[in-house]
Amino acid sequence: MRIKFIVISILSIIDNSGITKETPIFSITPIYYFLKSFYKIVGKYYDKYIWLPTEYGFNINIVDVLESIDEEKPDIVCFSMFVWNFDMQIKIAKLIKQKYPHIKIIAGGPSIIHDDPSFASKYPFIDYIVYGDGEKSFTMLLDSFYDPIDEKTIPN
Repeated sequence: MRIKFIVISILSIIDNSGITKETPIFSITPIYYFLKSFYKIVGKYYDKYIWLPTEYGFNINIVDVLESIDEEKPDIVCFSMFVWNFDMQIKIAKLIKQKYPHIKIIAGGPSIIHDDPSFASKYPFIDYIVYGDGEKSFTMLLDSFYDPIDEKTIPN
């Protein structure tokens, strides 16, 4: 399976066309590397996953993101949700699910509200929601795509 992360930086400025404008500050996406490294150590099926380049930073254009999905053909797209990128990430996740309904959408991060019972119904295009510390949950979820388990046993 092919897995991709999309992360919009805190310093992105979104104009009226939906395009973020680049600022001259360097950015990396540590969550991608952290979860990938954790899965490599703990996960059962690391060698079966192809970890695609991450879409991240300041100059993210929704059209470009959808074109990268067309080209790279991921099976799973992951979003790390923060207060500064939540609305744009939700917009991108919804567009991906509309255009590619077969892609599994995973959302996690500090802006995922764990005590809001309506969160999943507000965003039905998100297939999996990871609350709180996600390393173990993310690992179990990826493992479950090759070795199915009762998803209710996955924490968070």
